[in-house]
Order: sequence, then structure tokens, then C-alpha cells
Amino acid sequence: MNSKLIYAALVGTLLIAGCGNDENEFNKGDRNNYPIVNPNNPPGQPQPQPQPPQPNPFAPVVVLDAGTFSSVRGNPGVTFAPGATVTDSDTAILQNGALVITAGNGLILTSPGTPNIGNVVGSGTNSLNVALNNDATPAAIQQYLRAVTLASSGTAGFGPNTVTVSLTDGTGQTSQTVTRNINVVGVSSLNLTVGQGGITTIQQAVDQIAAVTNAQGSTITIPVGTFNETVEVSNDPDLAGLRLLGPNANNSAGVTPGTRGAEATFNRLNVDAPNVTLSGVTISQGVDSGVNEAAGVLLRGGARNFTASNNRFVRTGAAGAFRGLVNTIGTTNGNLTLQNNLFQGFATGAFLQGTSSVTPLTAARISGNAFSGNNVGLSLDNVQDTQITGNGFRNQTIEQIGLLNPGNTVIASGNSFDTSSSLTVFTGTAGNTGSLDARNNFFGTASGPATAGNNPRVNTNGPGTFNVQTSPFLTTNPFPGF
Repeated sequence: MNSKLIYAALVGTLLIAGCGNDENEFNKGDRNNYPIVNPNNPPGQPQPQPQPPQPNPFAPVVVLDAGTFSSVRGNPGVTFAPGATVTDSDTAILQNGALVITAGNGLILTSPGTPNIGNVVGSGTNSLNVALNNDATPAAIQQYLRAVTLASSGTAGFGPNTVTVSLTDGTGQTSQTVTRNINVVGVSSLNLTVGQGGITTIQQAVDQIAAVTNAQGSTITIPVGTFNETVEVSNDPDLAGLRLLGPNANNSAGVTPGTRGAEATFNRLNVDAPNVTLSGVTISQGVDSGVNEAAGVLLRGGARNFTASNNRFVRTGAAGAFRGLVNTIGTTNGNLTLQNNLFQGFATGAFLQGTSSVTPLTAARISGNAFSGNNVGLSLDNVQDTQITGNGFRNQTIEQIGLLNPGNTVIASGNSFDTSSSLTVFTGTAGNTGSLDARNNFFGTASGPATAGNNPRVNTNGPGTFNVQTSPFLTTNPFPGF
């Protein structure tokens, strides 16, 4: 094969994988790759490996109830932590300290009348702050915390939410912040299990929930097994907040995997409802449903606040044009969370795209994932306020990450990249700016990103301007087992 044919084949593969966009962004501008040089932080300057925080033995300890608490939207408040415990090994009275309880948007916290442990600010809002008095013993604070009630307002989003608690004693020692997961549901929400009650398919369970008024926040449990189906979660309002939970919902499949049992496997999920969660399953192969929509998970326009956690996205056939996860171009998906997943064997592991640099996709949170053996690990086109943290990238054939017109506050930090391929920031036009904060990553060697060659450099491509930082960098792999 002559060199022109080889070059054409490579460009075609990049277009399928999603570096640039699905059409011709890769062909815009000049195709030379330029190494990034940051004059304020020379490329050879290493960053020492950060050490994990150690628990403070003198700080208070707060423990909340395990499991997810369901809160019915519009119902009166109920206690969210009736089994909470509070201890402090060296302080009998926490006077002059503070108890801080913070809930997510749409949740309402109400302070009990007793015990009186201090001055309370914020009762009836989503943030309680108590300035502790001389009656604030650990036992009294525990009694108070157990009596705080939580309600979901009529505007609370259905699906996952959280409450966090921290406690500071009078000497300034602060507990670790602890979290209780909340699931906001409709008054008629259902908990269904595939294989029970005459339900034989995942889609049958979805359709049963959609037929019930005020069933938002319902849960479908998917057992071990192989389900040869494409699951459609439509924009029916009763499917908002739907949770699809497999047998490994609590076991990471990402860069630091947990111990997983047998899997629940199906082919594809299409989502057009807000606040949907997919956790603990294997998406196998994917299904091709049209141009740019060959995928394991396809997010349509209504799929805001989507969460995928602890899943395996695996393709063993030819990568072709398949993505592990992709959102439809031209949609306004935002607040997407990809956490502790495996993406393996696809043209692009995960591909998130805004409409343009003027109407970007915002607030994506991508953490703890493993991207292995794809053409491109992660592709992000026209995104802003996006965090790529603590992921592992290895054995990508074209790029570890490809970014087109990344806007303000796009941060990649704490990731591990092997030397199989580079990171590339693209700009589509001379008016575009490519911004990426890629400091504090491991680039395959202790010497940091290469200044020549392609493995693993941070490259720029296109006619726009660039603001890319790579130094300081990590000198050891944060995920040595990956």
C-alpha cells in the first residue's frame, strides 16, 4: 500500500473515532502537531506523587446510615439518619465547634426543637449550620442528627441526590465529611426485578413503570444473565430518575476494579429521560442504529444528569464506528457522570459532544474509569466545565484523549497515560481557543510528556489559539496495577 493510501486510512479512522467531530473537523486547519511548551513550568519539572490524606485521630467521627434513602417528592419530611453515630475520642463537649449538614438542590432540611445544641441557621433550606454550645456533647449531637428531617420539594429533580455531614469540635478538629445517598422518587415509584412478577425482559420492566403515573425515581434490578435486547428509556415523564441496577452496582469496573461477580449483560441502552442511572452491568458489543449512533449507550436530547457507574462497556468484534457511550450531536446534555467504568474495544470508548463552542456540553464529570484497547479512549468536542480525574488510559491505537475546542475549565488531573498514543487538542477555526489544564498527570514515564514523537505527547492541531498546561506532572503511576 502506498503512503497516500496509508495516510487516507488513518484520517478515516480518526473521523470515525471522534477526534474533532463526526464530520470533518479533523481536516480543518493545519495537520502539523506541535509540542506544548509552558515557559512558566519547563517540561522537565516533575511533580512529586501526592500522598493520600490520613485520618485525624483527634477529630470527631460521624457515621451515617448505610444504603440509599428514598425521599418521596412533595411528602412531609422524615429523618434521613435515624441510626447515625457521633463520637470524639478526646473532647467531651464540642462547644465553639460547628455541625454542618448540606443537602442537594431541591431538598429541605428541618432542625428538631430538641436537643438544644447551639444556634441553628438554615432550618427549612438545604443547608443547616449549628454553632455548638456547652450542651453539645457527642451524645447530644448524635441525638440531634438523628432527629433532623429531610423532605423533597415539589421542584426537586427525580433520581440521585445526596446529604453530607461534617462536624468540627471546639479545638478546630474537623471530621471527615460523610455522605448519605438520596433517591428522590414519585409517590407511585416502583421497585421491579427482571425475572419476577412475570417480567422477563428489561424493556418490559421499563414499560411497566412508564404506564404508572408519578412513578419517577423507580428502580429496576437486573439479575445475572444475558439479555439480547436494546432497552429504550423514552422521554415519558414517569421515567425521570429511573435506576437500572445490575448485580455489580457496588463494584467498580474502572481503573481500580472491585471484586465483581457474574454479570448482567445486554446489548444497548437508549436514554431520552433526565436523571437516569445505569450501574453494575455489562454493555456488550453495542448496536448500530444509524449514522453516528453505533453505540452501547446512546444519550438523546432529554438525557440530562445521566450517570453511568461501575459498568463494563466491552466490544470484542471489529471496532468499526462503534462507541461505548455517545450523546446525539445537537443535543444539550449536561451534568453527565461517568464513574468507575471500563471502556474496551471501541472506536471511541466514550464520546461527549456539544453542538458548538457557543453551545457546549457542560459539567461532565469523568472519574475512575479504565479506557483500554480502543482507537480513541475519550473524545470531547465543544465542552466546558469538564473534569477528567483519576482515570487510566492504555493501549489506545490513535489517541488517549481527543478534544475539539475545549473551553474554559476543562481539567485533566490525576490520570495515568501509557505511551501507546498522545493527547490532542484540536481547534476548528482561527477564532476557536483550545484550553486544557493537564497538570499533575502521569505520562507513562518519570520524565513526563515527550517533546518529540507521538508517545505520549500533548499535541495541538488546527488554526486556533491554544492554552494547554502539562507541567508539573506526576513521576510515578498512580495506578500501578492498571
